[in-house]
Amino acid sequence: MKRSSLPHKGLQKFAWIALFGFVLFIFLWNAGGSSKIQTYTRDTLGSFGAVSGSLDSISRWIGTFFTSRNKLALRIEELETVNQELSIRSSLLEARIRELEQLSNFPEEKTVQGIRALIVSQAPAMPYGTLLVSFDEGANVRPGMKALGFGGVYLGDVSEAGENSAVIKLLSYPGLLSEAWLERLALNVTLEGQGGYNFKFSLPRSIKIEIGDKILSNTNPQFLVSVVEAVEEDPAMPLQQILLRLPLNIRNLRYVELIR
Repeated sequence: MKRSSLPHKGLQKFAWIALFGFVLFIFLWNAGGSSKIQTYTRDTLGSFGAVSGSLDSISRWIGTFFTSRNKLALRIEELETVNQELSIRSSLLEARIRELEQLSNFPEEKTVQGIRALIVSQAPAMPYGTLLVSFDEGANVRPGMKALGFGGVYLGDVSEAGENSAVIKLLSYPGLLSEAWLERLALNVTLEGQGGYNFKFSLPRSIKIEIGDKILSNTNPQFLVSVVEAVEEDPAMPLQQILLRLPLNIRNLRYVELIR
């Protein structure tokens, strides 16, 4: 008896139709899914772009803030520098005023005109207690000439001289002895240089010395040398030490007058 093949063929046809339908379903699903993915991707990237734009704005704002802050800091630093310079100038002016006040009681007629010399070097470039000055060639500067500050303060003497420069040894040169005149008491005194623009002399304790007493040069004409700054007394010693200092700031002095 011959078996019929119709049911078998029908099953094969159904299987192919089902497979074709499944493939078509997968294709359509994938096509729709791709659209969804594309839409999702586009929306996601759009949101990210918006966030990125906001971050860029914030970044620019932060950059502007710190730039302004740096400019303000630099401006403050410039103002502090200017303030320091003004403070230094004010201190120099105050020192100059004090020097002029000390010189105000000294008679102007005792000032003289000599060879004007520019101070080009001093301590620490030069040995302490000396000044290097320069002047025009042919000025005929010689050792032993006196050096005056502001035309009336006796600073010291020329110790070495060349064609256009000279070395001045100040009265405050360490160990240097100079004769001077204590004006108020009309006494001859011997000054001893201590270095650092300071000098001293000694007198018996019985002699009353006052702060501010003038010390004049023992020359003709006389010039101001210094004023008494302090008096040191030791009960065990018969002598008192009188401390002096140049009545001007050498570092603020640019020129000296050299006279014979």
